[in-house]
Amino acid sequence: MITQLRPFECTQFYMTLTWLLVVGSMLVFSLAGRNENPNCIEKERQALLSFKHGIIDTQNSLSSWNSEDGNCCRWVGISCDNETGYVVTLDLGCTLFCNHLLAGELSPSLHELSYLSHLDLSGNNFTANIIFINELGNLSNLKYLDLSSNAQLKVESLEWVSGLSSLTYLGMNNLDLSSIAADWVESIKKLPMLQNLHLSHYISCNGIRDFIPDWFWDLSDQLRYLNLSYNSLSGTLPNTTLHLEHNCQIDLSYNEFADAWLAYVDISDNLLSGKLPECHMNFSNLFILNLANNNLSGKIPRSLGYLESLTSLDLSNNSFSGEFYHYILSTEDNEYKFEVDYRDGAWFALKGVKAKYGNILALLKLIDLSANQLTGQIPEGLTSLYELVSLNLSRNHFSGNIPEKIGQLTQLNSLDLSNNHLSGRIPISLANISFLEYLDLSNNELCGAIPKGTQLQSFDASKYAGNPQLCGLPTLNMCPGDEILPRSPGTQGNNKHDHWKENMGFYISLIFGFIIGFWGVCWTLLLPSS
Repeated sequence: MITQLRPFECTQFYMTLTWLLVVGSMLVFSLAGRNENPNCIEKERQALLSFKHGIIDTQNSLSSWNSEDGNCCRWVGISCDNETGYVVTLDLGCTLFCNHLLAGELSPSLHELSYLSHLDLSGNNFTANIIFINELGNLSNLKYLDLSSNAQLKVESLEWVSGLSSLTYLGMNNLDLSSIAADWVESIKKLPMLQNLHLSHYISCNGIRDFIPDWFWDLSDQLRYLNLSYNSLSGTLPNTTLHLEHNCQIDLSYNEFADAWLAYVDISDNLLSGKLPECHMNFSNLFILNLANNNLSGKIPRSLGYLESLTSLDLSNNSFSGEFYHYILSTEDNEYKFEVDYRDGAWFALKGVKAKYGNILALLKLIDLSANQLTGQIPEGLTSLYELVSLNLSRNHFSGNIPEKIGQLTQLNSLDLSNNHLSGRIPISLANISFLEYLDLSNNELCGAIPKGTQLQSFDASKYAGNPQLCGLPTLNMCPGDEILPRSPGTQGNNKHDHWKENMGFYISLIFGFIIGFWGVCWTLLLPSS
């Protein structure tokens, strides 16, 4: 028996059916819009076949590139836009261990791929004429371009790259750039979005031979990686303060910056991470290095010991770990020279306060390794840095004794060793530093009496707090033997007797003086008047 729907139920049924039809239609259209294998544009398919025609493919790596398959989006190394079908990626890059090395001459037909955003031809053995190179500049949508490690590929100008305003990655390592025009620097500077620039030539002698002007170092804020190593570049490295918004890496090694005078580097207060490289021996003229307030980690490089002109080292507020090796500060092989006039001003943590020093301190000598994870003992080599003005090793994990010869640092104005695990007694020599204006030894495991001297007793007791076994002024802990013993009642008589004995001479003299004086007066009265 068929049940007849009431009017209300009938209306509800049709509304539900309509809703299901609408949702189903939307789902069908959505799935239809997701073209997993879009058909490529015929014009671009023909351009790719023309491009393949000039390639020598001994391993038949491009076998899928054939005229029988009308959809080039399915070919090896090709990716297309899912909606438009335009080719957006051409990746024929060959890594170090790949087995599909390609060769031959690159065809200018690639300029037909006007929507191409990623082009990787690296690690092959391609050659190209000037037409192909210049046509690359017409691919205005390119964001990634890597032509690296094509040893036979010669580039004589970089003027064409100035048209690639969206380019973020440019890889041209190990190309023949020996005859490159002098305008290459100007062309690079016209790439506002560039983040990675690779122009290294470590396996060839065909690197760039040129002088880099000073204005080149006004680098883009977008730059994250710059590699100009293994060239024949010359010029002057800038005396500048770099404030980079990104984790930028710069490699200028193995060039001819022989006359460079890189005097100071300030990359503090950034987002730098990772480990410091062992390359500081190449910057012997560096006298200020400030990498504070980043996220650098690992051990402090040994090569810092080669910075013979270094007067200020600030690595504070990072995550350096391990021991601070004595050879970094050794003066046996490196005589520290402090003959550089620092006139531009810099920020340093001195006397517990962030302070700016400029013209008034022409020979600032500072070491700030605070707020890291350094371990081990404080190196004895520190006590040989006789020109040291400020030393801050606070908030680490240093242990052992404070070096006995720390008093040799006679110029020391500020010393902060707080919040470590230092033990033992405070060296007596510390009291001999007459210029010491700031001292903080709090929160360690020091013990014994604080050496007596006008300097050490003048500091606030809080600078010794957190060392419960320390005693003596200015702390409230009295050292053994310093207590004043109270006198017992039974000793009162003895004390009076002692008082009489101590003053007996005075009383005897007083009595004899009275007798002599008395008889002298009487004698004068008894004598008959003449």
